[in-house]
Amino acid sequence: MMKITRDVLESYIACRYKAYLKLDGKVSATVQERKPVEINYDEHRMPSTFRDVSSPIKSHAVIPNDLLTPEFLAQGIPDIKGGLHDTALVSLQFDGAQRVSGPSKIGDFHYVPLVVHSSGQVNEAQRLLLDVYGFILSQLQGRVPERGLVWRTKGKISTVPLSHGLKRGERLLNDLLELQSAAHRPALILNAHCQICDFRNHCRVQAADEDHISLLSGISQAEIARLNRKGIFTVNQLSYTFRPRRIKKRAKNPAHPHYFALQARAIREQRIFVHGSPTFPTKATRVYFDFEGFPDVKSIYLIGLLVSRPGMLEQRSFWADNETEYLNIILDMLGYIKDCGDCSFFHYGSYEIRALKHVQRRLSGEHAEQVSDIIKRSTNVLSIIGPHIYFPVYSNGLKAVAGYLGHRWSTTNASGGHALLWRRAWNETHDETTKEQLIRYNMDDCIGLKVVCDAVEEISQQAAAPHPNMAFVHTDHIEKETGQRGKFQKQEFAIPEFDTINRCSYFDYQHDKMSARSRKRSHRKVPEPSRTPKLHKNNKVVEVFASRCMVCRSRKLSSLRPLKRQIIDLKFSGAAVRRWVVLYLSQEYRCRKCNNKFIPAGFPAIRTKFGKGLVSWCMYQMLVGGQNMSRVRAGVARLFGIELNIPAIYNFKQTIAFRYRQAHDEILKRLMSSPVLYVDETNANLRSESGYVWCITDGHSAYYFYKSSREGSFLSEIFKDFKGVLVSDFYAAYDSIECHQQRCLVHLMRDLNEEIQKYPFDTELKRLAASFSTVLKGAVETIDRYGFKRRHLAKHKKAACEFCDWVSSKEFDSLPAERIRSRIAKHRDRMFTFLDFDGVSWNNTNAEHFIKPFARHRRTANGVFTARSVRDYLIILSVAETCKGQGQDFLDFLMKDNEQAFSFRSGRRISKRVENSDDALASSLSRLCEAIS
Repeated sequence: MMKITRDVLESYIACRYKAYLKLDGKVSATVQERKPVEINYDEHRMPSTFRDVSSPIKSHAVIPNDLLTPEFLAQGIPDIKGGLHDTALVSLQFDGAQRVSGPSKIGDFHYVPLVVHSSGQVNEAQRLLLDVYGFILSQLQGRVPERGLVWRTKGKISTVPLSHGLKRGERLLNDLLELQSAAHRPALILNAHCQICDFRNHCRVQAADEDHISLLSGISQAEIARLNRKGIFTVNQLSYTFRPRRIKKRAKNPAHPHYFALQARAIREQRIFVHGSPTFPTKATRVYFDFEGFPDVKSIYLIGLLVSRPGMLEQRSFWADNETEYLNIILDMLGYIKDCGDCSFFHYGSYEIRALKHVQRRLSGEHAEQVSDIIKRSTNVLSIIGPHIYFPVYSNGLKAVAGYLGHRWSTTNASGGHALLWRRAWNETHDETTKEQLIRYNMDDCIGLKVVCDAVEEISQQAAAPHPNMAFVHTDHIEKETGQRGKFQKQEFAIPEFDTINRCSYFDYQHDKMSARSRKRSHRKVPEPSRTPKLHKNNKVVEVFASRCMVCRSRKLSSLRPLKRQIIDLKFSGAAVRRWVVLYLSQEYRCRKCNNKFIPAGFPAIRTKFGKGLVSWCMYQMLVGGQNMSRVRAGVARLFGIELNIPAIYNFKQTIAFRYRQAHDEILKRLMSSPVLYVDETNANLRSESGYVWCITDGHSAYYFYKSSREGSFLSEIFKDFKGVLVSDFYAAYDSIECHQQRCLVHLMRDLNEEIQKYPFDTELKRLAASFSTVLKGAVETIDRYGFKRRHLAKHKKAACEFCDWVSSKEFDSLPAERIRSRIAKHRDRMFTFLDFDGVSWNNTNAEHFIKPFARHRRTANGVFTARSVRDYLIILSVAETCKGQGQDFLDFLMKDNEQAFSFRSGRRISKRVENSDDALASSLSRLCEAIS
């Protein structure tokens, strides 16, 4: 194996497999076959030393091959240009280093690394290089540098902070050393770097032979690893895993991802698949445009336009000789487009729109408005193809899709990298042939874009395709194929006799026909159920009379019309509940003195035929019994012979919710004065939307409310008067609440356990989990013995702080352990708050306990809720769970709160003269608040 050099290091940052080939001394045939002009492309990519650019460092420079040693650094040279770190396994060429103040082993100063980068933006590659060079310098000088320098275009120097402890640089070097000594080659994975890689043909041929999943452009390494764990390693295997997913009707913003399994299936079957409903703008005049430029410096040097009008096709190109003329070609393009009138604009990818937005900031007035109008009328064709149309190609790039549709470029295998190369060659020679070649390539892109747009339009209209190979299939038809049916769907049979036999096997058919025929026939006719309302016998008859006028107290009253109302209710005794029907008789009166018309106050004022006892029973069965409305209706009909319809039970719920709305607010107000609160949330699917139900509790009282999203900006307003400790999970929305907080350590423990089960050989993850469990176990044992008392828990404070300090300063190589570590470090001030207060739990079990009643109700009501009905239900649930937490039966509370103003005796007609109205509901809220307190 070769030494680890700068070239190997940069190769590893781009591709692990490329670094292996470099270390193994492989020389790709691609490099030997490329033309000389293509080889020069690498020289323009990134200068590796100061020799490639003009240096601002004029003195104290060293020869690039001089060795960087502690003795050499101890000389204290202000600015080092070049330098070589050479060992038995590593030979890295430095770009440079700069001396800064700060003590180290070499003196009262130390060095920070410097990297040269010719592009305009500092990317992840430069950050990794600085981490590696910073780690090497830390070994030489005995001090870790805190920052690095990136020397960019035109002498600009950017300061970049290095990673904590330079762990990334150390990890990268260790991976390279392991790769250098590895007996087996790493897995081949194609990525975006392959377009400019020397080994692209070598790797492409190998990936094609293996039918590797990375042939699908855009698939991530994490997704490849997930598929490999399932035993899927090839594109052919992946093609059999696609299952169409129907978009939920209630989804507000349905997601349209790109399914790589469907892409693989299109390749296997060599057919175009359409998923969803792609839309394509249709206007008579269409403009297809493509920009060529330098993305790093945000400069455009060539614009190609292809204008399509009915019966006419026009090509235009706008060329800029240097970087300062790109605004001129933009203005020329705007002037030309202005004459096109009302038209649609099409481009492929996001580069053109980003370039237009960058240019728009430099324009003003009419031109800026015209650019804004172009952006609004532009369509990114790739955004239509990605989620909806799957061509049988490995990449959704313009070259692949248009090439499949039959379009050919003038220059074979041309790419965007070649365009940059041709432009740089023209900058040096001003050769007209190179310019024409570049303009021709740009126009080929526009023509290829038009070919793709025509195909997409035909597909979107579900019309016949213009290309002979373009036979497409919609994914809605895939599930209708044999073997793709649901378990309980109707089966289609190839033999008609099988269909007849299958119909006779259905349960209803056997029960109604075959079983009935096996019994002796009865000649008696089965009576049909009556549809007339059932009449109930009155248990009591109450006559309500008035002797005085309710206004002037006069006794001169005249009767106008008789009144009668029957109330169907339930009567509760010590050991029984029975139906109780009361008939109210009264009259409407008119006072002859003041001419006032009135009805006696003892007569039911609400126009309903159901009593409050029945309403309370239905709500009790729904809230405490866990029954849905259909089961409550069936139970009332079976037990009491009272026929209710579903709208009536809905009205019961609305009535009770309106009655206790003020009590619901009072619960929240009293909760805010508690020393500790627990909060949790869960999802709720409504008919037309999805939302979340939140629960706030102190362990005895509960307050439920509904929000249409999980966005938690409202929490700071709710908890603005709360001064206690809030216990919650690790949801980031709770961070905005200004109070003492305790994160649920059970959630963290569950996540740790899941990660260990997923990665059983991860020693760093096990070490982190063991340290956490040691600290928490001691505190939990103390709680089991003494309870949540601060004076007994204070002895665990030191161990908790040491654990948090260790986690904050540690950086793991394992990604699962690093994820858990970063979460603990972020919430370290909220991890062990329960040690500083009395009565504060280390978990959020109280909130989870109070959220369970809604979760049980959600099993039968999921997708049936409306926003109004779920809010009404949560008001009643808050009162019910508060009663339960206070040790009071919810039904007893409802019945005490619903006592009527009169008493009845069975079997007798009672006549009652009502002098004044006595509303028994006036004290209901005060009794509820007393129960809560």
